Amino acid sequence: MLIPIDLLEKTKEGYTLKKVKVETMHPSFFTVYILQDDKCYMAKCIELDLVTEMNTREKSLDALMEMMMEYAQDYTMRLSVFSKSKNRAHHRPYIETISRCKTKWDLLELVNVKYGHIQLQSAA
Repeated sequence: MLIPIDLLEKTKEGYTLKKVKVETMHPSFFTVYILQDDKCYMAKCIELDLVTEMNTREKSLDALMEMMMEYAQDYTMRLSVFSKSKNRAHHRPYIETISRCKTKWDLLELVNVKYGHIQLQSAA
């Protein structure tokens, strides 16, 4: 597990975790499902209806974070169009939240990741 360096403090023995106040932690704002289908992994952001598919969970999530940031930039540039669109107007508070993130890590802190498998059933 990777731990951000700003949560560690150096001691004589090595590093230990800093005490972090709970109120400084961000609540989850986005729900991302990472689903496995054979050899591929799909990451889907429910709130923005964005999907990526890659060959590892990590790459799929990373690509989705990148896509979310790019979508926020695009939405912001075309705000007058997207904010009036029936299928995108409700994205605005999410876009504003993403726009405040300076890095992918900032965005990742707002994501609640859930894992699962895709199961298809026959129509018979």
